[in-house]
Amino acid sequence: YILNAWKESATAGFDMVGYSGDGVDGRSVSHSLGVIPELMIIKRRTNTDPWPVYSKDMAADEYVLLDQDVGKATTKSYYSGTRPTSSVFTVGDNNGTNGTSNNYFAYLFSSVEGYSKIGDYAGNGNADGTFVYTGFRPAFVMIKRTNEAASWGIYDNKRAGYNADNDFLHPDLPQAESDGSAGTIDLLSNGFKCRDTSGWRNESNDDYIYIAFAERPFKYSNAR
Repeated sequence: YILNAWKESATAGFDMVGYSGDGVDGRSVSHSLGVIPELMIIKRRTNTDPWPVYSKDMAADEYVLLDQDVGKATTKSYYSGTRPTSSVFTVGDNNGTNGTSNNYFAYLFSSVEGYSKIGDYAGNGNADGTFVYTGFRPAFVMIKRTNEAASWGIYDNKRAGYNADNDFLHPDLPQAESDGSAGTIDLLSNGFKCRDTSGWRNESNDDYIYIAFAERPFKYSNAR
């Protein structure tokens, strides 16, 4: 088993918001992040709807789904085609984010220097793959290809936790962890680097979003 836990704190760039839906497109929901959210995940608590994900690195009316391997799609019905602000986020009239009398949890993330980083990168289709600078040594990295269908991938420094054998999990699939011994990504002192040409992490000219968290927050990391 693996457990990932985050402390709800504006300082840590993470806020959780519970709310009830009203079915009205353009509904604003207050949050306490204090800055503009860069990544948002919403889950309807009373049904089996998907987990729609908003990213600052996609268009305001685009989304991906945390529990599915589909590429990004376009609709205003999840996030109303509206960028969040430092005090509110906006939802549409989709049952996945704002069905009448339904209950929801929203998870909001923003980058914090030396602790977390949310961003995007382009794959190069090369075993000497794309390097992604985070400014810290990651303990956790989650990646999603957005322009085409592909599974999400989660890496951490606990399974097996060393280069070039970083095993990974797919949060959209029920399967066991996959073996990273062939070399998939390296976790480095100041970011991560792709080490193969897999479609879900380093296909040539494909677009990827990611969120990463530091092994030693607010400290300078040692080279690995």
